[in-house]
Amino acid sequence: MNAKALSRNALLILTALLSLGFVAYLMPRLNPFFAGSPQITRGQARAVVDRALQQQNWNVNGFFSDAIFIYDHSALDYLIGTFGIQPVIARARQDSLPLSYWHFEFYRNDPKDLQRETYSFRVSPTGKLLGFTHGLPDSAAGDSLSSAAAQQLADQTLQSWLEIPNGAFKLEQSASTK
Repeated sequence: MNAKALSRNALLILTALLSLGFVAYLMPRLNPFFAGSPQITRGQARAVVDRALQQQNWNVNGFFSDAIFIYDHSALDYLIGTFGIQPVIARARQDSLPLSYWHFEFYRNDPKDLQRETYSFRVSPTGKLLGFTHGLPDSAAGDSLSSAAAQQLADQTLQSWLEIPNGAFKLEQSASTK
């Protein structure tokens, strides 16, 4: 190879490396997916879920579990379209806007066409419990609660378990289903 071809190839390689470095530098500042990237491992997120299960005395022995880190694309698209990219990235970095989360699902190995008991948890990228669902089959017998007892149970859960201050929520609608 002659010197002119070598210098041209070296210039191309140098330009490509500099461009790659520039993109790597700008990407976390301009891409909202980097703002919501996990700051804890799957094992650390599972420890948050295990504490929640233990605190509620829920037993998941015999359940299968799946875990995945999810980005909420539809919410991200909406928020960026409404507020712009920089405010969304700033809120996501403060962990005040859960654009992504660890999702844990606990289920029994029952046929999909049968209703089954499930537990679902969402944990923020920094390790905060965002929410949970305990799904029961429609045919499961359960205790009936009065409206006042149900509201008291909900208030106790919000105050003690999720560490939400008194008065942060108010009841707007109540319904009874049997």
